[in-house]
Amino acid sequence: MGVITEKEEYPENIFEELKKHRHFYPVDALAMAKDLGNVKVFNTIILGLLSRFLEFSEESWLKVIRETVPKKTIETNIKAFLWGRKGEQI
Repeated sequence: MGVITEKEEYPENIFEELKKHRHFYPVDALAMAKDLGNVKVFNTIILGLLSRFLEFSEESWLKVIRETVPKKTIETNIKAFLWGRKGEQI
């Protein structure tokens, strides 16, 4: 959480190091969360990325988000999830 709270920084050349591994999906979830105005949706963006590799429909994920997040954050969480699922801002 140090990087998310901006108390720490990622190591230099982190992407180059990570690219050496088989599964690497560069998504700047922190920047995306900041663009949405709430760094707390960082986890929802990561969940969206993860959802691409699990056998649940997009609508199932969205239903769970609608049912579990605070009402005032539903729209932001859905947008965050979809950004993560697509791997980009939409």
